[in-house]
Amino acid sequence: MPGGHGGIRDDKNPASSKTDSNNTDCKSGSTELTHSNYTVGWICALSKEQTAATGMLDQIHSPLPKPSNDPNAYTLGSIGKHNIVIACLPKGKYSTISASMVATWMVNTFPSIKVGLMVGIGGGIPPKVRLGDVVVSTPVDQFPGVVQWDMGKAEEGGNFKRTGALNNPPSALLTALTQLETQHEMHGSKIHDYLHDLGMKYPRLALKYTWSDALKDPLFTPEGSDRPQRRVHYGLIASGNQVVKDAEFRDRLDESLGGNVLCVEMEAAGLMNDFPCVVIRGICDYADSQKNKDWQEYAAAVAAAYAKELLEYVQTSDVDRERPVKDILGQVLDTVQRTEANIETLRSKLDRKEDLEVLNWLTPVDHGSQHSDFLKRRQSGTGRWFLESDEYQSWLNAKNQTLFCPGIPGAGKTILTAIVIDDLTARFLNDLSIGIAYVYCNFRRQNEQKVEDLLASLLKQLSQEQPALPDIEVFDLQAKCGVNIFATSRFIPQITERFKSSMTLEIRACDEDVREYLKDRILQSESAILIPVSEEIQSGITNAVDGMFLLAQLHFDSIKSKKSIRKVREAIRRLPKGAEAYNHAYEDAMRRIEGQGMDSQQLAKNVISWIVCAKRPLTTLELQHALAVVISETELDDENFTPINEMVSVCAGLVTVDERSGIIRLVHYTTQEYFQKAQEYWFPDAETDITKVCVSYLSFDAFESGPCHSFEEFQERLDLYKLYNYSAKNWGHHARKASTCTPLSWAAENGHEAMVKQLLDKGADIDTRDKNGQTPLLLAAANGYEAAVKQLLEKGADPDSRTYDYGFTPLYLATLGKYEAVVKQLLEQGADPDLEDGYGQTPLLAAAHNGYEALVKLLLEKGADPDLKDDDGQTALILAAENGYEAVVKLLLEKGADPDLKDNDGQTALILAAENGYEAVVKLLLDKGADIDTKDLDGQAPLSCAARNGHEAVVKQLLNKI
Repeated sequence: MPGGHGGIRDDKNPASSKTDSNNTDCKSGSTELTHSNYTVGWICALSKEQTAATGMLDQIHSPLPKPSNDPNAYTLGSIGKHNIVIACLPKGKYSTISASMVATWMVNTFPSIKVGLMVGIGGGIPPKVRLGDVVVSTPVDQFPGVVQWDMGKAEEGGNFKRTGALNNPPSALLTALTQLETQHEMHGSKIHDYLHDLGMKYPRLALKYTWSDALKDPLFTPEGSDRPQRRVHYGLIASGNQVVKDAEFRDRLDESLGGNVLCVEMEAAGLMNDFPCVVIRGICDYADSQKNKDWQEYAAAVAAAYAKELLEYVQTSDVDRERPVKDILGQVLDTVQRTEANIETLRSKLDRKEDLEVLNWLTPVDHGSQHSDFLKRRQSGTGRWFLESDEYQSWLNAKNQTLFCPGIPGAGKTILTAIVIDDLTARFLNDLSIGIAYVYCNFRRQNEQKVEDLLASLLKQLSQEQPALPDIEVFDLQAKCGVNIFATSRFIPQITERFKSSMTLEIRACDEDVREYLKDRILQSESAILIPVSEEIQSGITNAVDGMFLLAQLHFDSIKSKKSIRKVREAIRRLPKGAEAYNHAYEDAMRRIEGQGMDSQQLAKNVISWIVCAKRPLTTLELQHALAVVISETELDDENFTPINEMVSVCAGLVTVDERSGIIRLVHYTTQEYFQKAQEYWFPDAETDITKVCVSYLSFDAFESGPCHSFEEFQERLDLYKLYNYSAKNWGHHARKASTCTPLSWAAENGHEAMVKQLLDKGADIDTRDKNGQTPLLLAAANGYEAAVKQLLEKGADPDSRTYDYGFTPLYLATLGKYEAVVKQLLEQGADPDLEDGYGQTPLLAAAHNGYEALVKLLLEKGADPDLKDDDGQTALILAAENGYEAVVKLLLEKGADPDLKDNDGQTALILAAENGYEAVVKLLLDKGADIDTKDLDGQAPLSCAARNGHEAVVKQLLNKI
């Protein structure tokens, strides 16, 4: 019954019908109940949801004893003939994982539970649902009623593909849902009756848990005093581990699931995997920035009332026929039991408890999680050339041999190492005489990679495979052990010298593997643009990467974003090669990031800057906490957490998450090397910003009590505040590296006019520079502080000072910020309007590219050259025409801009305007005599470009000129 709905009568006017006679608060009857008598499990996330659920019970039963290791608190009772167990998530633990744990313990303690209910509040998707409505999870198309929206993997284009499947609700509940929906359509719902009874039975709950005229729906303004009829909706619920409170993200999530989502929430998917149930949600907000708690109690009560009515239609005979949930959970429970059994087996094999302590004492480092993550990144079918090579086969079949495999950065050394380990493990799986141990050296974990640490890790891995730890024996390793060593490295002279007598095989990404990788990426994209030119992409990238597998990934990430076949071909032709290829690729990725919306751009820069500057690898939870900190606030807002997939998707392929370890990192160590060199350009204030976050985190109200008084209290603090440990240990390191500036620079950057004047009057150095090469004038101009700029110029500040590296001038920065008054001041003080930055960009080019008409006019009036080109050969007219800025094009043409100048691809302003369908711009150019027959490097003329893209009006314009 997807997409169905039924009416709820308005509970402002309670029906006169009486409640059932057994709807009284009492203890269990004369029959003594046991754990096996309870067949319905009811799970809530919030205490207010538990309150509503308890209020709907016909009877409340006496508590039963529970195992000492069960952390849940249960409320027992009955509705009709159903005995019910109610449990609530621990306070503050709202997620799919927490719900799953509560369910697991519940069915262990109450083994006869056969059907489940997840009842509470959720966010609705307007206009399909309204506040106070009820949403019930039911299967829709390929979805089973609840889909976990953040369960999957990041894919190209910033999308997130869901993986895995969630279980359908029990058939007993689905049958009852069908009957209840019919009943609602014919006779209406009893929900308002149950809410009325709740208020009568528990007067203290009436104010918040029943209807009040104080409840206002921000998206609905009724004509009269009556509120609209509330409804029950049946369909899809999207569940995840993060709060959704962004309307745009909510709508994109709905769209990605076929427009079928009615509600979003945080717990249900964790149950649907292991605890088949129906999810019932009262709508308390619209999952947007206007989220508030006004409707929560009422919405919880409406959901609980619906659940009670549903149970009236669930036949006990149908419940009896269902399998116990514990049996369905068997796989999970068996895993736990097998783990416990393995531990017991290990203990028995070790004979002594001290043996296990010795292994744990050796080293806590686990390279297994890294290995699993690397192996998952292997493109299927790649690496065969190495496994089949004579060198590898020779090493495999000999003793006391070392195979050294050097390679250039990004050649695939790490993934190939994972392939070798996987091959060895498969070959010698049942051979107890062969031990396999490995380490992955990581530039971010150098403190864990001293010689003794590496040896301890190898020893631990080998010892774990032994039936028991033998007595310690000291012996000559080379004399008694047939050890084969496999090692990879860059071409570092000190390392290659060490292995000069070893068998050597260079690792390079072979063309066959690169093409296989690219072919798979193109097919996965299902792009109508990429597939027709698949062979060109494969050949172009393969020829450009020169044995560097990582470069193939970066190049493809750049090409896949192109919006036409022509743009794809242009990108292939311009692929960087040689020693600087990585730098160009990373710069291109950052330019793509800067081309996103401001929120996505800022999120990406925050994510990358934290990863780059962090003193050790960060987990996803640590980074989520870091990004959620608001400097002026003294506690974390759970609704300010950014979903992990969002953090990854905005970073243009530069960031990845190791699934087993939960570490979020850059895709490669060359990425880290690039950002360490370019940090001052991309993230000049990162160390300062991170210091502020760490200090703000440590200043939360939760830590006012000072040091913890017990280990348990300390552990709880670490569990709740994931960034606490990192902040406490590293805030000082970041503070020492934070950029320093003079008082004048700080005052100018923050627009403190009086302070700027006072410092200048006292003789402060007017052209002093911070470590980023910025003068006070550059800082004031970049932030649009007109008064500060005026004061600095009057005191003789150089209007043409430049930043280090990229040569930005005050005029250029003010133009980018669209600060017209500052631009005017600088021009009047003699700033050169034609100074170029490191990319050949002038202020006029920047203004034209962004369509800033007033600034273009101002710059032209002050003599800016309209025909200057940037490094791509683009003029101001070309940039304005390409983006359809009619007024800017008109200004440039009036000032004599040449309409027939070409960029590096042979494109003119007319070709680009025609290609993009800008009719008014085309007319302006034609009226100024632009060459209608000009062609670009691909032989395309304005007419063919317009026709290819279906711009009929432009085609007619051009034909009329022929």
